Amino acid sequence: MIAAADLNRKKLNRRKYGELLARVQPHVIRTERENERMLAQVWELIKKGERNLTREELELVEMMSALIEQFELEHYPVAAVPPSAVSRLVAC
Repeated sequence: MIAAADLNRKKLNRRKYGELLARVQPHVIRTERENERMLAQVWELIKKGERNLTREELELVEMMSALIEQFELEHYPVAAVPPSAVSRLVAC
C-alpha cells in the first residue's frame, strides 16, 4: 500500500471525490449482495494498480475497505482457537 505520508502530499480534490462518492454511493453494508457490490467496486479500482490510482480513488478504496471489513467481521466471525490446537498445527 501507499504510505500515509505519500497520500498526505497529494491534495484531495473535493469535487472529484464528490463525483466518485455520487457514482459509487458507499454506505453501511447490510446484506451479502451489498457486500458483493462493494467488493466489485474495490476490485475495479485495485485492477488499475495502486500507483495509478488518484488520491480520491485511494480515499474511496480505504473507506469501502473499512465498510467491507466491518460487515465481514460481523457476518463471518473467526472462531477462537485454543493454543493447544495452534501448537499441533505448527508442529506438523
